[in-house]
Amino acid sequence: MSFGESFLKIFTTMQILPAVFLIAGLILVIIEIFKPGFGFFGVAGSVCLLVAIIVQAAVSRYTVLQTVILVVLLLIIIVILFVLMLIMMKLGWISHKVIVKKEPPAPTDAADGVLDYVSLVGKTGIAATSLRPFGRILIDGKEYNVIAHNGMKFKKDAKLIVVKIKDAKIIVREIREHKSAQAR
Repeated sequence: MSFGESFLKIFTTMQILPAVFLIAGLILVIIEIFKPGFGFFGVAGSVCLLVAIIVQAAVSRYTVLQTVILVVLLLIIIVILFVLMLIMMKLGWISHKVIVKKEPPAPTDAADGVLDYVSLVGKTGIAATSLRPFGRILIDGKEYNVIAHNGMKFKKDAKLIVVKIKDAKIIVREIREHKSAQAR
């Protein structure tokens, strides 16, 4: 039997049960590739593909060559799908969010996850504690955990301004009054 005949026999003698496992396995692998998660769909898809190969080889009495052809064909399909996923991610057609994020955990006083502190930039407040360089600031009647800009140290009751937000951390510096304003 030639290679071409062996290749054709794989699909012309495919039984219903292996075909169902084959299609289900490919669908599950596609789901895992385009919506990555904890690997459930990938593992389940791989098991389905393996069961499809074993059942079809047993039922149709495949030769070793035909079984190898089926395995190689499935691997080629999976590699093509993976490359297609990478291309689609690069074009922005699908999200490429990382599953394990390296963001800081939510503050202990946050009930809804990491709070958005961007609105605080430019606001002024009073140091509720001394900053060495970590401390607390009172802005608009609410206390926030803050970090002093460049590791500076400030005394309690110092006037501070929020200069930026970096990685969900509030960065502040002291407000210094000019001498011309004091002379008035």
